Parts: sequence; structure tokens; C-alpha cells
Amino acid sequence: MKRLICLSAASALVITSVGCASSTDGSNGKTNDSKSDAVKLEFLFNRPSDVDVMKKVAEKFQTENPNITVELNAPPDMHHVVDLRLANNQPPEMFQIYPTGTTYLNVVEAGYVQDLTSDNSLFENINSGSIPINLIKDKHYDVPYGLEGWGVIYNVDIFKKFNLEVPKTYAELIQIAAKLQAEGLTPFVFSDKDFTNIRMTSTTVMAVDDPDIQNFFLDVQAGKKHVTDGQQVRKVAEKFLELRKYGQKDAFGTDGVAADREFAAGKAAMYFQNLANLKTIKAAAPDVNVSMFPFPAENANDTKMPLQVAMAISIPTNSKTAAEAKKFMTFFQKTEISQMYIEGSWLVPTIKGVANPHKELKLITDYANEGKVNRKADATWLTKDMQDDFGKALQTFLSDKNMDGFLKKADGILYGKAKQK
Repeated sequence: MKRLICLSAASALVITSVGCASSTDGSNGKTNDSKSDAVKLEFLFNRPSDVDVMKKVAEKFQTENPNITVELNAPPDMHHVVDLRLANNQPPEMFQIYPTGTTYLNVVEAGYVQDLTSDNSLFENINSGSIPINLIKDKHYDVPYGLEGWGVIYNVDIFKKFNLEVPKTYAELIQIAAKLQAEGLTPFVFSDKDFTNIRMTSTTVMAVDDPDIQNFFLDVQAGKKHVTDGQQVRKVAEKFLELRKYGQKDAFGTDGVAADREFAAGKAAMYFQNLANLKTIKAAAPDVNVSMFPFPAENANDTKMPLQVAMAISIPTNSKTAAEAKKFMTFFQKTEISQMYIEGSWLVPTIKGVANPHKELKLITDYANEGKVNRKADATWLTKDMQDDFGKALQTFLSDKNMDGFLKKADGILYGKAKQK
């Protein structure tokens, strides 16, 4: 049974396992209560950590729109849930998609998601730097409200103690790691028990090193090139192996939760992870002085921050409540509302005029505002299985150090898969 957070027109919070008090007529969002014009909007999203702040957003919206009820639904396996709901013609009135997520590329191509490109009013308040990473084949199928990405979280006090500056190149990063290790510190903590994080960080590095990497992988999937026709995959494997020289001894026994805990406790100076983990680290150790910088390119001028849309709203094709959903989407763009959301979510803002209140994210937000962003290397991969299999293959390589075996596996995962689709 799904757990819904239902907010009534009076903004009272009701938690129920079956839905809101009033019944609905099919999936059109119209309610059968005493108000003939009452509308229900279910928002199915993938960020359980944002439930509290989204409750505040919904409450404020409903105060201004008493005939519209917003349901917040953040199930554990949202990707699977939205697939089933769309395929069975039971779509929620609003749902979250990731423009770079393989799961959502499929539902867009299947025609389940409304094209919002022509509705200029939905995008006039979006920062220009956020626009390119929100497109799916040059079209908008969602409105973005927050960005996330993978970079290097670092202990500011440790850097200050040893007179270290944020590295501008990969060579400088290694020099910093070597100096810290020579001082008896653990430069990095890695969560190598989690193949997903290995995949996400490795595809981040490939995007930093090669701005055309997505086209390279499109050619590989089309059968026009092999993985070994370029140096990108080999290079990231070599870098990851080099970085592990500066990590903790039990990296393969450390998952993300344990790595967060170790970093928060000051057991390592740096942590290559999603910016969302900053929120977890600060919750565990409020006084720890941390920040984040982009993983540096080999040449300083080439460094960009690979970001992706982390919070967005889409509506289903042929929705009968599109007008009401767009009213909520527009309300969410109000400066004070988006500001409240960014403060609670710890994401990078996409709305013009919204500042990031978290000093830990200042540098990353600056990169986003200046348009120094790109997408991770796997943004054009066709399936989630391909992403998972690549992460597992690289995880194995970090253990057995068999480069030829890894490259062969990577090619088998990616080569010619577009022909088989």
C-alpha cells in the first residue's frame, strides 16, 4: 500500500495508506466532494528527503488555491512506480522525470509525457545555464527546480591547516593527496562497495575530460566505434586506480552511509560524491567545515561541473488537469517559494533571483550560474542496465586491475546496443 501525504484545502496534513479523504473520478484529478470545481493533483516524485519542504510548498500553494488539493507521493522505487502508472494509463497529475535518466527517455519516446516547449511562461524564470541540461532532443518535457551533481567534498579546515587551495587541475589534485598522505592523513574516503557511485563518479570524470563524450558513446552504441577507439574509458580507469592509492584501506567494504559517517567524523580530507550528501554530512556533524569543488580537468580552463536535474515536474500527455498543474509549476517558481525549497533540499537553484543559502555549495552554484556545466558521460546511454553493468565492471577492475578485461567488458556493455533496441 502506498503512503501518501495529503494536504487539504485547509492545509491540514493527513497521512493515509489509501489516499485522500475525498474520492477521485478515474485519473483526471477531479474530486467527487461537495465542491464541483475541486481538483486533486498528485505529485509523484523521487526525493523522500524533500517531503518536509515540499509539504511547505504545497501548503502555501493551497492557501492561495483552496480548490486544488496537492498529494505528495514519494515511494521508495519511484522509477518503477511511474513506469507502471503510465503504462497502465493511470498517470499521476504531476510527476518527476530526469531529463538525463534512461528510464525517462523511454517514457518520453513512448509519448506519455507532455511536450512543454511552446509554453514560454514556464521557462522565462529559469536560469539560462540550466536550460541545456534540461533538454531531451531539444525539447522541454519538464520544468526544473533544482540541480545535483558529483564533485569533491572537502574538509575546509584541513585544507587551511596545510595551506592548500582548491585544485584547478587533476595534477594539482594528486599533489594535494600526496601531501596529505605524507602528513599522515587519509586524503580520500571511497564508497567502493556501491557500484552505483563508482559509475556516477566515473561518468562525471569522463564528461570533464571530454566535452564530446556523449557523442562518442552514441557512436559506440550505434556500432560505429568501439570503446577502445578512444582513450576516454581507459583514462578514467587509470585515474580511478591512481586515486585509490590515496584512499582508506577498506574501500570495498565501505558503502555510502559508512563513507558519509567517516568523512563527517574527519577521518578523510576529501570525498568524491553527490552534492546531496552534504546535507547528510552536515546533519551528522553540524560543526564540520566542508565545501565542494568540481572534479578538476587536466587543463584548468576545461573544468566544468557535470550537473543533472534533480527536481522537476512533468505532466502526462492529454492531462485533464494540465491548467491546474501548470498553476502549481508556476507557483513553485516564485522567488520566495523556490528559495524556501532550495534551503530545504540543498540543491543548486534553477530559478532566476534565487540564491543558494548554503556556503558549502557556493562554488558549484557559481559554476551553474555562469553556464560552466555539462552532462555526465552516460546521459546518452540507452538503459539503466548498461549503467549498472558499467559500474560493476569498473568496480571489478579496481579490484583485479585487469585493464584489457575491463575494456572488453565495457565494449560488450555498450557496443551496438542501439541496433538491438
